[in-house]
Amino acid sequence: MMKQAFTKIMTLVFCLTMTLLISVTSAWSLLSDNDTDAVSGAAGDVAVDLEENFVPGGPTGSNTTTKEFWGIARGNKRCYIRAKIVPSFEYQDEAGNWQPFALPVGSYTYVISAATTTPSAGGYWIFGGGVYGDYYYFSKILNPNGQTTVFTITDVQWKDGKVPAVAAGKVIRYKLDVVMEASQATHETYKQNWGIPSLPTGVELLP
Repeated sequence: MMKQAFTKIMTLVFCLTMTLLISVTSAWSLLSDNDTDAVSGAAGDVAVDLEENFVPGGPTGSNTTTKEFWGIARGNKRCYIRAKIVPSFEYQDEAGNWQPFALPVGSYTYVISAATTTPSAGGYWIFGGGVYGDYYYFSKILNPNGQTTVFTITDVQWKDGKVPAVAAGKVIRYKLDVVMEASQATHETYKQNWGIPSLPTGVELLP
């Protein structure tokens, strides 16, 4: 699924949610998706469409789940785009209902394709960290209707193949939210919109 919108705002946020089930003994057994959207920011004329594609995993343990997403700039001004991956978890109780569940930080990892973060003429994704937050910034300034390269998550795994003790014997549903934001490229508008002092090294700057 995907949602598209065009709104005259300076920052537009789209949230894309996908849900996965994992087996505590192996990998991800089911992938479904749905999306929601939210809007924030002040007056301006930029927007972004978040689009996605996914291939559901095969039988439990096959590790074939692939998730792809990308952004298309809308409006009539050039813009920067960034994206954040936000995980959350639920477990299935004895009655078959899903309940919130907290996994230890660092007990899981998602595998991002090398092509996603490798410099290329068409642009690539750069992880911020620190003052830039847990966002991936697209390296190129996009013109209206310009498109980012595809961000590909090839797998989601227990870190080091170790199932945390709190997850033993449970079926856990992993929910992955992708939040994408666009900010006008001129006048260093990203500083106000995103609360950052500059752009990460490698992101294109206006002359």
